[in-house]
This record gives sequence, structure tokens and C-alpha cells, in this order.
Amino acid sequence: MNLNGTVTGIYITPEPEGEISEVESIEAVAGVGLKGDRNYHKQIKLPVEERKPENECTLVEGESVDELNQSGEFGIIQPGDLRRNLVTEKYPFK
Repeated sequence: MNLNGTVTGIYITPEPEGEISEVESIEAVAGVGLKGDRNYHKQIKLPVEERKPENECTLVEGESVDELNQSGEFGIIQPGDLRRNLVTEKYPFK
């Protein structure tokens, strides 16, 4: 099975409930998160044994954003509106 994909958007915010910013690139720090994001700032202060991998970064499929927009139930949603760090898209299977 060939599961290829790409990151189509990167979003961060330095503060909880803060404004989301799209960035072109970012440094991902293993065991901590995306440098500059609120979860990175929180994780870096913790001892290594207390850090939570599930807080390093979050993802959303671009296809899911498209489905939400096609449903019309929520109006037009931009990927950053979902407050996830990485937006991904699958490449077609070969």
C-alpha cells in the first residue's frame, strides 16, 4: 500500500486562544513540538518525563476541510479556523 501525502499548511499560535498564524516553514523539535507554538512553549518547560507526545502537534486532513465546506453546514471554513497545526493532503494511490 502506498500512502503518500504532503503538508499543505502550517499554523501556530504563541498563546492559548490566540490568533492563528500561517507560516511557510517551522522547526519541529522531537519530543517537544513546533517551535513558536503554544504547546511548544508549554512542553519545553516540563521535565522530559512529563512531556506528552500528543501535545507536540495536531493534524487535519485537507480533504476533511473540503467536506465541511461542501456540506455548507458551517459556512466556509479556512484550514486555520480548525486550530490544527498541520494540514495534510493525500496523493492519489499509484
